[in-house]
Amino acid sequence: MYRFQRMYILFVLVCCIVALSYIGGTSTAAEQEQKVFLPVIMKTSVSPPSPFGIEINPRWMVTQTVFARANELGVNWVRIHMHGWHTVQPTRDAEYNWAALLDFEQDLIGAQIAGLTPIIVIQQSPHWATKTYYDANNEPYQTSCGAIREDRFEDFARFMQALVSRYRQPPFNVRYWELGNEPDFDPNRLPRDLVFGCWGDINDPYYGGEHYGNMLKAVAPAIRAADPSAQILNGGLSLGYSAGEKGYPENFMEGILRVGAGDSFDIAAYHVYPEYGGYDVDRDLKSGPWEPLGGMTIGKAKFLREVMARYGVQKPLMLNETGLMFSTGEPGPDYFEAQADHIVRLVTRALSVDIMAICWYTLNGPGWRYTSLLDGDQLPRPGFLAYQHLIKQAGANRTTMPVTDYGPSIEAYRFTHDADVVDVLWSREATPQTVRLPRARVIRMYERDGAVIPPTIVGDQVTLEVGVSPVYVRRVP
Repeated sequence: MYRFQRMYILFVLVCCIVALSYIGGTSTAAEQEQKVFLPVIMKTSVSPPSPFGIEINPRWMVTQTVFARANELGVNWVRIHMHGWHTVQPTRDAEYNWAALLDFEQDLIGAQIAGLTPIIVIQQSPHWATKTYYDANNEPYQTSCGAIREDRFEDFARFMQALVSRYRQPPFNVRYWELGNEPDFDPNRLPRDLVFGCWGDINDPYYGGEHYGNMLKAVAPAIRAADPSAQILNGGLSLGYSAGEKGYPENFMEGILRVGAGDSFDIAAYHVYPEYGGYDVDRDLKSGPWEPLGGMTIGKAKFLREVMARYGVQKPLMLNETGLMFSTGEPGPDYFEAQADHIVRLVTRALSVDIMAICWYTLNGPGWRYTSLLDGDQLPRPGFLAYQHLIKQAGANRTTMPVTDYGPSIEAYRFTHDADVVDVLWSREATPQTVRLPRARVIRMYERDGAVIPPTIVGDQVTLEVGVSPVYVRRVP
C-alpha cells in the first residue's frame, strides 16, 4: 500500500507540472517542440512482455481508485483513446493546440507510473479533412469518424509526425500507435461524429480497405521518421461478417493488402465481442460464421492470418479490444459470473494461437454494456478477480498449449513453469464432468478466483468435479 501511495503522489505531481507548462501561453512553435523530462517509476518488463492488458476510458487513469486497481490486476498493456486530431487542429491553417490533450497526457503519465505499456488509438478527424457523405435524403454531411480524404493524407501524416515526436519522449514514452478504431464500419450506418474509425464503404467490395491502405502508405513513413522504434497497428477490426447484407466488411484487411500496404503496419489488430446468451452458453464458440474456424477468438485470428498469407504478409496479432456484452435491460448475478468464466476461456484460447496482447474493455466501470471489470463504484466484479488469478497462474508465460489429458468433454490449456505446470480446464458440457488425476502428480487445485480446492482422494487418485467455470490444477507434468 505504501508503494502505491508513493506512486500515486508522484503521478499527481507530474500531472501538475505538465498542466502548469500550458498556463499562460498559446501554442507556439517553441511549445510544440517542448521536452519535459521527469522522473518516472517503471516496472521491470518481462521479456517477451506479458500479453495481459486492459482498456481505460479517457480521464479514468487519473483517478486514484482506478490507478490502484490497474496496479492490483497485474496487467502489462493499456489501450487509451486520443480524441483527437479535430481538437488539436480544428482548422487546416491552425497551429497544433497541444493544450487540448492535457487530459490525455495525464492518462499517459498515469499509465507510465503504473508500469503499463500504452497503445494509443488515434480517432476523430477534423471535418475539413474527411470525406463528404450523404444521408438518406441525399443531403451532404461531414463526420469526425469518417475516412480522411486522399488529398488530406499529407496533412494527417504531418500531424502524426508531430504527435509521435512529442509523445515518444518522457514522461509519455509512447511506442504503439493504432490508426483508427474499427475502421471496417461504414459511417452511414452510425450516428455522426461517433468515436469509431469509420473508413468503411458499403458499396466497395473491399469495404474501404484499399483507401485505408493508401492512407497507411502515406502516414507510416512520417511516423517512422519521428520514431524508428514506433509500432503501427491497423485500426482494430470488428470483422463483422455481412451475413448476406450488401457490402463485405470482412474484406477490409484484404483491401489494405491489395494496395501494397503490408509494409505500412507492424501489428494486425482485431476485436471480439460475443453477446451474453445465458450462463451455460459459450458464446465465444457459438458465434455464427466463426464457429467452423474455432469461434470468434481463434477463428478471427485464423482468418486474418490466412488473408495475410495469401499476400505474403506475416504480422503478429493483437486482440486489443474484447468483452462479453449484455445489451438489453439490467444484468443479474449470472451474467457477471458468466463474464468471469468468459475472460478465462477467451484469454487462454487467444494465447494458444500466439496472440501477443489481449486488452479487456474496460477496467473502469460501470462500462459499456456492462463489460467492465469494475462496477460503478470502481469495486471489483467477478471478472476482475478471475482475470487477476489467471495472470497469477500464468506467471511469465506468453502462450498456452492445448492439452487432451482430461478427455473429450473437457477443454484444457497448459502454462509451463520451471518445475511444474498449471492446467486450466472447464467442461464443454452444461453438466459437471469428473476428472481423475494421479495423486502423486497433483500439487494444488484452485477455483476460478483463486480459492484452494481441497483434494478428494480415492486410492492413488485425486478426483475433481469440473463444470463450465474454469479451475486450475498445478501439477507435475
